[in-house]
Amino acid sequence: MWREEGKLLHLTWQAHTDTIRALAFGPDGRTLATGSWDGSLKLWDMKSLCLRQTLTGHTDRVRAVAWSFDGHLLASCGFDHTIWLWDADQSHYRIGLHGHTAGVYDLAFTPDGHNLLSGSEDGTIRVWDVKRGQCVHIMQGHAVSLYDVSWSPDGTRLASAGSDTLVMIWEMEGLTPPRLLHGHHSLVSGVAWSPDGEVLASSGWDNAVRLWDVSTGEVWKTLQDTDHINTLFYGLACRRCFHQPTYELLLSEISCW
Repeated sequence: MWREEGKLLHLTWQAHTDTIRALAFGPDGRTLATGSWDGSLKLWDMKSLCLRQTLTGHTDRVRAVAWSFDGHLLASCGFDHTIWLWDADQSHYRIGLHGHTAGVYDLAFTPDGHNLLSGSEDGTIRVWDVKRGQCVHIMQGHAVSLYDVSWSPDGTRLASAGSDTLVMIWEMEGLTPPRLLHGHHSLVSGVAWSPDGEVLASSGWDNAVRLWDVSTGEVWKTLQDTDHINTLFYGLACRRCFHQPTYELLLSEISCW
């Protein structure tokens, strides 16, 4: 674990019994949620650096976790084809979302917290009404597995990435066919919006991070790890730098741009 100033914080947490595949800080930064291939979720108190709660229910590996923007809900998904919603305040199970026919790879809440987005190995994107626990939209555009989904900051569009090398941008109003962004030469594993929604970043197994101009659908810039030509970028996040109007991409592999 790294502090923001770049210093390494050495922590040893031995609670999960298998690979930890999912990590997500709560909106206030006080809680870290981890999801593991042992089928469990764990909530960690970041002040005491101690385990606060273990959440169980998944019958297979947990692939992703996501917090609602107000921090009251935690969602998890995995290879058991299900999505679980947890009451983060009380640390208990709230409702299960069923419908995908294969592993669910990623989740994202809308900024208002009313809807949850899921992407699956079955090739579909589903939009769920969180309060009712019902699927309200099913979208299919990728020919094969979806690896990442992300809402735009204003909640009007969503982006998806899959193993078909494509990035897609979907307009939620009218649910028109998606705009296809071509450029990657291998599986696309991550997508992330800039805070103003004008730039979309995508990461792939072709050793490339591509920055797309959302208005034109054209690649604005391509970033590559020239020191490690076989780098596979697995995840991606984008946030605004505090002291300048640029964007910093945080990657889960070797390179940080």
